[in-house]
Amino acid sequence: MLLAIVLLGGLLRFWDLGGVPPGLFRDEAEKGYTALELWRTGRHGEFVAGQVVATRFLPAFVEVGGAETSAIYQYLSAPIVGVFGLGRTTTRAVAALTGLLTILAAWALAVRLESGGHLEWRRGGGASPVPGGLVPRGLVPLAAAAFVAVGPTHVLFSRWAQQGITVPLFFTLGVLAVVSVPVVAQRHRRAMAAVAGLGFAAAFYGYAPARLVVPVLLLGLWWEMGGDVRRLVRAYWPSAALFFLFALPILAFAITEGSGRFNRVSVFGGRGLGKALGLFLANYAAHFDPRFLFLAGDANPRHGLAFSGLMGWAETPFFLLGLWTLRDRARAGSRLLIVWLLAAPVAAALTADGIPHALRSILFFPAVHLISARGAGLLAGWAGRRVALVALGVACVATGVLDAVALGRVAKDGASWQYGPLEALAVMDAHHPGGPNALVTDYAVYYVLFHEQPDPRDFHEQGTAALRTLVLAPGTPLPDGALVAHPPFELFARPQGIDVPALSGDPADPPAMMIRTGW
Repeated sequence: MLLAIVLLGGLLRFWDLGGVPPGLFRDEAEKGYTALELWRTGRHGEFVAGQVVATRFLPAFVEVGGAETSAIYQYLSAPIVGVFGLGRTTTRAVAALTGLLTILAAWALAVRLESGGHLEWRRGGGASPVPGGLVPRGLVPLAAAAFVAVGPTHVLFSRWAQQGITVPLFFTLGVLAVVSVPVVAQRHRRAMAAVAGLGFAAAFYGYAPARLVVPVLLLGLWWEMGGDVRRLVRAYWPSAALFFLFALPILAFAITEGSGRFNRVSVFGGRGLGKALGLFLANYAAHFDPRFLFLAGDANPRHGLAFSGLMGWAETPFFLLGLWTLRDRARAGSRLLIVWLLAAPVAAALTADGIPHALRSILFFPAVHLISARGAGLLAGWAGRRVALVALGVACVATGVLDAVALGRVAKDGASWQYGPLEALAVMDAHHPGGPNALVTDYAVYYVLFHEQPDPRDFHEQGTAALRTLVLAPGTPLPDGALVAHPPFELFARPQGIDVPALSGDPADPPAMMIRTGW
């Protein structure tokens, strides 16, 4: 059954990955070409005062559009893009693979929590009551995997290139390693603790909102493991050492050079402390609104699928039953899941735009699905395993079908996914291969880099002069004979059914995609 669940989750994530979502969102274009740069040179070309400057070797962060972000997605993508070539599918492959692995990680964590072996640690023992390690027991682990597999928001986040999707996987692996330490052989415990530290460090590094949430979740783990400081220090010092080794430099960078983005969107910007606190509380509460959780999600079409919220509406009764089980704090996982659920939206609530925000609160995953899985287990205890399996199957099939229908709608939503720049470049190349061609659009340089794929060494040395297509700043006159796509914005509005858009060689005509560009 686990194999069937994984296959379903893979189908929802990999089917027509290069075409759904349509086009290529600007951040994806940057991540794809940056991955190619890192693979071939180990460096990234950043824009400084209009000039391209190569970073130091293997940079930890990349600057794009005035914001410093982690390069975790680009590093993970580099081997795929380098070996299989730069394209839409290869650029998104890491997101899909990460989403698929999260299904297995949630299953494994549920198995370990349901075994309850780590609770012996809390009580003063050390032996696992479950011989043989990760052995599937009961309905709960399968339900956890199934809910993650068809979770509509997690499915969509697994289909486009953004670093946030890596955080649930790495944090879940870290938690899995922590609760596994007490139940593995003594000689393996330090290695397992080290794995936990690396998982938490990767989650902390991977996405800016996680840098506030992960430390809070580690307190939840401390509570889950019993809070015996001396014993925990003896067992988990490799975890702490590795986590702080990587986290402290990242934190220092985030507070200094990497704070620009947060300062622009923070609730504290231009507000007194009282108003900022009130806005934070309102934002926090919005992430527990049933409309966000089950019915509509957030307002950004890139953050969820139609007909659903953060979770599928058919998951609602299971989640509510799972919440009921959290009242038993002596049960394995209850303390952790309480803190995980409550901490997940804290970073998102500190921002003033796009609230509720599914991406900034991505550490809801897979906690919400683990809670729903416990609800399936409770239903099995009340009504029997067969009834629970039927109910779970109906809920997951219904959610999966709605996911597929909603993905069909995503395929036609060109405006949200910036369909057009790459297509315009292809049309211009086909009709005017000798140039000059010009593209004036948001993140124009990364669309051109993605389309033309110049050798990164040439790009680092020559800048935009290495490109055939002209990348012009707003207000720059088009050169004589330049070809631009036209009519305005039609490429964005209709991603399907376009044969060849009208073309214009008149410099006085506005380009098809006249959006402000920072380059």
